[in-house]
Amino acid sequence: MSGSTAFVCSQLPGFHQHSQPVQVPLISDAASVTSGSDNASGRVHSAPSDVPFLPALLAITGGLAVSRRMTRQTLSSMPDGGKLRARSRRLATIQSPLGGQPPELDSKTLFRHFDDEWPLQAGVYFGGERVPLVFAISESEQLAAYLRNDPLGPFAHELDWPDVMLSGERQTYENELDAPYAPGRWKDWGFQFSGKEQYLLKADWHSVHGWGKTLDVFVPRKALNKPCQIAPPRTVAFVESFREINRPCWQMIVDGIHSMKVESENNPDRQRLLDMLLETFGESGHFAAIEVQAGPAVRNHSMCWHRDGPAGLLHLAVTLGGSRNFRFRSPNETHEIQSRAGGFYLSSPFLFEHGVEYHKAREETGPLLTLMCRFGFLDQSDALWAGRDLGTNMWDVTELIANCLKECIDSGSLRLPSMQEVQACEDRYQEQPCL
Repeated sequence: MSGSTAFVCSQLPGFHQHSQPVQVPLISDAASVTSGSDNASGRVHSAPSDVPFLPALLAITGGLAVSRRMTRQTLSSMPDGGKLRARSRRLATIQSPLGGQPPELDSKTLFRHFDDEWPLQAGVYFGGERVPLVFAISESEQLAAYLRNDPLGPFAHELDWPDVMLSGERQTYENELDAPYAPGRWKDWGFQFSGKEQYLLKADWHSVHGWGKTLDVFVPRKALNKPCQIAPPRTVAFVESFREINRPCWQMIVDGIHSMKVESENNPDRQRLLDMLLETFGESGHFAAIEVQAGPAVRNHSMCWHRDGPAGLLHLAVTLGGSRNFRFRSPNETHEIQSRAGGFYLSSPFLFEHGVEYHKAREETGPLLTLMCRFGFLDQSDALWAGRDLGTNMWDVTELIANCLKECIDSGSLRLPSMQEVQACEDRYQEQPCL
């Protein structure tokens, strides 16, 4: 694999979750929805958007029963794994579709399904049925380098790794609450040793300029609200730009949630879940909680299989350095994606089991540096409550999110921000420093 390739995918023996596309009209004019958010914040209205969104909204949620029936028929129609012959696909390099485009388009990297043949995958069970989900990937080495080399961030200078990490000696702390802070510059950015993955340092940042320098945000790995400092300027500008340029997609989700609320006024659990999500979108909380992972990668390591909490219902992962294999399960098949610096993926790891293999650092890969951008829930009780099995209430939310993501990916509208967009956002915030 060439050093410039950010992703490699393979499917281990088994079968893909077959799915038929849900027909949803394209949004013909993305600019028509810009009035539905605060300028330059990516915040979407907590009230339904205006008429320009109506065709897409009706297709996804106005006909929610039809969409739900199509999705469930798709997932339930899959034959049992024992009835299919085992099938394996050779390791394939996934090249960026923009690689041959003019330089001015290189940063406008579109998200695409990790396998175009099967855009909807099947996750865990909610309400007795497997949930639909999307797994999308994109690449931009230029953006990753720009974030990593932020002079005001923790990674631009030579990284001084703690001796205990280099030695590999197991420490006495066994959970995230007991783990001490890392010494030196690491502590300035909130990095702690990890009780579970002691080959990593972890920190928790937020990415919303309007939230100020520090705010209490739900931290999934600690299962409680903790003060989270704002991320470095370039990271904030990147996430704010990502929210802003893809605002039509988030607004479609919000409009769908409003439609679901109207249909379920007598269901208190459903209302609480929907209100929680509306509040989070309204506060620009999508992708707002960032778990930062950093490690010297002196040897190979494996993270055990697990599911994320509900903050991972909408999740953007960014690889700034190192090399890791991300594996996730759908029925009777394991998918594997190798991510290097410049690899981005967008999905819902709350909905599927996954594991990670971290590779020993080589000269061309360097240490492990990743950003995990999740929902930034501000209410701890809601965040813990949403981790319960909410059955069909959660199933319908996952279907809405999957269909909206799929529609925007298929229409070629879901993308990473360009360097110019990120730099413009960074310049704007330099003139308006957060309090």
